[in-house]
Amino acid sequence: MNNLLKRATGVLLFTIGVSLAAPVCADTTPDTFTFTPMYNVRRLFPAVEIEGALITGIDQPAPISVINGEYATPSAGWTSGPGFVVNGDIVYVRHTASAGFDTPTTTILTVGGVSAPFTTRTVRRSALTMGAVRDFNGDGHADMIWRNEVTGDTTVRCG
Repeated sequence: MNNLLKRATGVLLFTIGVSLAAPVCADTTPDTFTFTPMYNVRRLFPAVEIEGALITGIDQPAPISVINGEYATPSAGWTSGPGFVVNGDIVYVRHTASAGFDTPTTTILTVGGVSAPFTTRTVRRSALTMGAVRDFNGDGHADMIWRNEVTGDTTVRCG
């Protein structure tokens, strides 16, 4: 504190300089973040968000939680339990895609009260197309080859 000497009309007055600053509150609400949806995912595929979400706009550790999946941060491995993130962390999310065709699965990540979905949608049944028909295995019967147009996988069906 500073003591300031003031002279007013011949009388010495002492005042004590006190600085009153507003209290500083911790900011644990991050800027908006997003995840890119994934389409034509294989059924039951353990999907991982490859890009991750950069957490910015906080000056104190912020609480993090996930619904219907798991998340990972630089300071921890994959978990579905609550935790904390700091400014500059990149958070990844993952879940297992649906067993059904053309079915969405969504994981919700919440950081400091801000939520973002990560959604995958499985391949459509029509992605499987029949290819050539001939005797692939040499047994004298016509065989069919099926190709998944999304993944490129092929299956030979012997007749």
